[in-house]
Amino acid sequence: MKKRLILLILVVISFNGCSVIKQIANLSKLKFKLGSVGNFRLAGIDINNKASYSDFNVTELMKLTSLFTEKKLPAVFTLNLEAQNPNGNTEYTQAPVITLKSLPWTLYLDDKETISGNIGQPVQVQGNNSVVTIPLDIQFDLLKVFQDGSLQNIAKLVLSVGGVKKDLTKVKLTAQPVIDTPLGEMTYPERLTIVNTEFK
Repeated sequence: MKKRLILLILVVISFNGCSVIKQIANLSKLKFKLGSVGNFRLAGIDINNKASYSDFNVTELMKLTSLFTEKKLPAVFTLNLEAQNPNGNTEYTQAPVITLKSLPWTLYLDDKETISGNIGQPVQVQGNNSVVTIPLDIQFDLLKVFQDGSLQNIAKLVLSVGGVKKDLTKVKLTAQPVIDTPLGEMTYPERLTIVNTEFK
């Protein structure tokens, strides 16, 4: 009797294990896209409503010039990353909720590496193509990246990203997501390149 019980337990465990593995094999990964930029401040100056270099007033230009001569030009903004769960309902199961446990990322601006970071806490993404916005707080010194650039050219670049146009074509992230599965954490085998044109 005891042997039969043990055998039955092993069969159940084996069946459930195979079922879990099959679920994981059929599980589509989260997809990511750059959504928008907000609250962009260049050297403490709000540029969200500025379109060109000429939109800076005299006081602002004096501040920028002073910092530029000191080899400082801090940029602070929020980059809104969108995560999509493409998994849908099946005949027997509901669309799985995927938990993003970690997202080590590196930000590139005009193809230059700027800063790296990670999400502060796990993020749950519902199924059926649901999208969750993950705000990333970005802060770095532009002159440590664009050491040979002029003040006007650097300002023009950040205005295209954080000003009126909010053009993200020169912004990208590389990231290696870690998601939670019934068998534990799973790290994507390769880093993703995340842009604003499509979910990847």
